[in-house]
Amino acid sequence: EAASRGAASVLLLEREPRLAASLRESATRLHAEAVQVECVDALAWLSRPPRTRFDLVFLDPPFDAGLHAAAAQAVQPWLAAQAWVYVELAKSAAFTPPQAWRLHRESATSEARHLLFRVESGAGAGTLASTNHGPGTPPA
Repeated sequence: EAASRGAASVLLLEREPRLAASLRESATRLHAEAVQVECVDALAWLSRPPRTRFDLVFLDPPFDAGLHAAAAQAVQPWLAAQAWVYVELAKSAAFTPPQAWRLHRESATSEARHLLFRVESGAGAGTLASTNHGPGTPPA
């Protein structure tokens, strides 16, 4: 979705090889050259020192895995200043965001909650409107 709306680069992290392959096939079929798929555990990938900062992050781990809090903490060093973070979780799941995250919007379906946060502080200097930092591309 982000690539179809003009994102300069999109990085998808998927642990399951079959699902990662399916994502790659979809990106190829849709001519989404901005999309990069890595077959890797997201928490392991995020544990590395940041090489870039992200303006927009979607956190959507499997609902029953209990990984939302860990993912939110792990992504912190990767966020640009004033980044947006979208979190999708089970409707009944509890979620306490990191301190600098401010809830911007919330919605729900019969089974899921959708939370959009604005990060009030971050290590990078970019904003959603002014930068397009891709995977491996350091901010200016």
